Amino acid sequence: MTKLTEIQKVRLEEVEGFRHADDDYWYRPLIFSKNLFTYVAHIPPNGEMPAHEDAHEFDTSLFMLEGHLQITYGKEVFPISKHEALYVRGGIPFGVKNEGSETASYVLTFNPPPDIASVEKLKEVYRENNREFKSAEEMNKMV
Repeated sequence: MTKLTEIQKVRLEEVEGFRHADDDYWYRPLIFSKNLFTYVAHIPPNGEMPAHEDAHEFDTSLFMLEGHLQITYGKEVFPISKHEALYVRGGIPFGVKNEGSETASYVLTFNPPPDIASVEKLKEVYRENNREFKSAEEMNKMV
C-alpha cells in the first residue's frame, strides 16, 4: 500500500486570481505537480479567451461549475453548460466566450502542466512581466 507523503488541500475562496492575457479570462490555480496543473477559470459576462492558432501542446479536461460558454475548438463552435465536461486534445486551437449574463466558472486540468511549481512562482512571473493578478478577496467579489 502506498503511503501519501504530500497532500495539497486548497480552498478556492482563499486563492488569488491571475489574468490569462489581454482578455477577460481569470484563473485561480489550485493544484501544482510535475504531472498535472488544475485551476478554476472565471469568465465574466461578455468576457472571452479567443482561440489561438498557436494551440497548446497539452491535453485539457474542462468541467463547467456555473454558467454557459460558447466553445471554439478547431473550426467547431458549440455551447457548454453547468455540469458538462469536455476533453480538449492538445494541438487544436481552443477558446471560450461568455455570452450570458452571469460569470461562467469551470475547472481545467492540464497534462503536461506548465513549468510553474507554486502560486508564489506564478506571482513572481506575473510581477516580472507586469501582468495583472487580484487578491482572493477581489476575486470573490468578481464572481
